[in-house]
Amino acid sequence: MKSAIARIRHSRRGATVIEMVTAVSIFTLLSLGGLGLLVGGANSWNRDFARGSQETDVAQALRRVEDALRFACAVQVDTNGLGITYFFPVRDAQGRPLLPIQSDGTARRIWRAADGTLRMTGFNRPLLRNVPADAPIFSATTSQRAVRVALRTSTSDGRSNWTAARTVVVQIRNAP
Repeated sequence: MKSAIARIRHSRRGATVIEMVTAVSIFTLLSLGGLGLLVGGANSWNRDFARGSQETDVAQALRRVEDALRFACAVQVDTNGLGITYFFPVRDAQGRPLLPIQSDGTARRIWRAADGTLRMTGFNRPLLRNVPADAPIFSATTSQRAVRVALRTSTSDGRSNWTAARTVVVQIRNAP
């Protein structure tokens, strides 16, 4: 009987160094694997968020450009296609264009600035950043009552590059 008690006490002495090293090694490997998954997931989320933000920026800039040009009475696209000058019609006290349509004489512009931003007269901050200069933004259509607007922006996070682009043909409502 005494030998059985001695065996029980002997087995309760604790883990050996080899068992401890093995357990710590397994725990470390599992922790590093989990950390790798966490970091990979965070990086993926950041890239997707940046792409979505870029798409939203292009959509908002295009909407602002559309709103400005839609109510113009005259537009003139720069020869390089990186800018456009437009005029609004003279309006009555209720805000309706006077007939016959005539310009208010105030030139307004939307253009790609030298710093790569899309700018708009009367708007303090850039409409869009990272606008490349290698392709025209504005182009005339066969109709004098429409302008094609193609906005594009490129971004890089150091490892990957992506581009967001949208194109729309804006119908000019008040063109004579």
